[in-house]
Amino acid sequence: MRLCILVIFAVIPLGLWGQEEASSSSPGSGGVGAFSSAGFIFKSYKADRSDTTNVSNLLYDFRLGYQFADSYFLKSPCYVSFVYASEEDEVKATNYPTVGNDLKQKDTRTSLALLLGVNKGRFYSALGYVFSASWVSENDTTKIEYKKAVGIQIEVGAHFSISNKISIGPRISYRNITFSQQKTNGTTSGLSPKLTREYIDPNFVVKYEF
Repeated sequence: MRLCILVIFAVIPLGLWGQEEASSSSPGSGGVGAFSSAGFIFKSYKADRSDTTNVSNLLYDFRLGYQFADSYFLKSPCYVSFVYASEEDEVKATNYPTVGNDLKQKDTRTSLALLLGVNKGRFYSALGYVFSASWVSENDTTKIEYKKAVGIQIEVGAHFSISNKISIGPRISYRNITFSQQKTNGTTSGLSPKLTREYIDPNFVVKYEF
């Protein structure tokens, strides 16, 4: 259901934008050429499991891309971008699950994707292919890595110019990734059935145009 909703938000604007005349010089849309951007968000909070349990989450991505002139079909500037994304979740607890015992667990997931998107004024959306991903979950005794993964990525966002070359704004990305291999404490095995995970990641983005 979430995938259907995000596809609607990413694809329908492409058709609507094609009905209007686009201008690559409109605020926040950027001009033809290369660009880079970084997105990030951090949060830290007490978990419900105990008063001594703290959870931190760091989400970030980096990308390089190129924006083209107005396309023939969409009448809006299109762009391609290469994306590296990462998320780190860390749980630390004192005297949990029992007094005298501490808990520490860390999950790290990364992905590489190639996106094709379209700009219209301050807004943009993109569809893409995740061609590599991994998910590592580890604590004091066990390390599990899920890898050999592929999937799709969909995103929508907005950017607002603060100078001729720099813009900022929010973005939300959806990833549906399927893992086919698992490595536990050094032992690798195939996953049957394969493991599929969905991620919805908000970001605050800073974009720089070369």
